[in-house]
Amino acid sequence: MKNQSSNPSAELQEALAAIEALLRDKKSPSRYEARALLLPLGALILEGEATGLSVTLGHVGSLIEPHKEEWSVAIADEMGLAGDEFCLSVNADYLKHPRYDFAYAATSREQLEQRIQAAEHLGFPVSEALLARIEESDVIFEPYLEKLDE
Repeated sequence: MKNQSSNPSAELQEALAAIEALLRDKKSPSRYEARALLLPLGALILEGEATGLSVTLGHVGSLIEPHKEEWSVAIADEMGLAGDEFCLSVNADYLKHPRYDFAYAATSREQLEQRIQAAEHLGFPVSEALLARIEESDVIFEPYLEKLDE
């Protein structure tokens, strides 16, 4: 399943412009800025889009490094919420419901992986506890993935 984003490169450029504006206004990032950065960056990483990726990562790093503590909080908030969205959605009782939205859950998981990849590439490791919860949820969800083809 493809990311909802039709053009992660363009979305990443928009996120970088928003980060630069945030810095000019001397504002701290929130989970919203973190999400806007992590999703397209993660999509490019997972697509193997190497063209300019190291330059992009360097540029992002130069923007967030002076405010690393604030970005760490914003990214952790976003990762926690995105992790909860997926992990709570794969409750066994929900999965048995005839109108369970498997495509939504699969997209949620794909976007969670985008966030994980981007956060780790930027030097913000995801907590071991969250990764363990995601792994447990993946095991629960995996047998239901064939429902996506229905």
